[in-house]
Amino acid sequence: MQSPEDANQVVWSRVEQDFHVASTPGAFLGCIDRDGEGYAAHDAHTQLIGSYPTLDAAMSAVIAHSTEAASA
Repeated sequence: MQSPEDANQVVWSRVEQDFHVASTPGAFLGCIDRDGEGYAAHDAHTQLIGSYPTLDAAMSAVIAHSTEAASA
């Protein structure tokens, strides 16, 4: 997981059409997959975080979720 100060180090990679993964140096944060109505965001364990209408919203959710998990 990541700490709040690591949020600036998040790298998003488009692995294939409509599939993106997030990481920081040494850590996988989660992924996003386009579904029929938007974007499904998943955490580092591929558990669904939620569905979002835009890619940007899904990206924000993955980052927020990883930051919350790191501080728990």
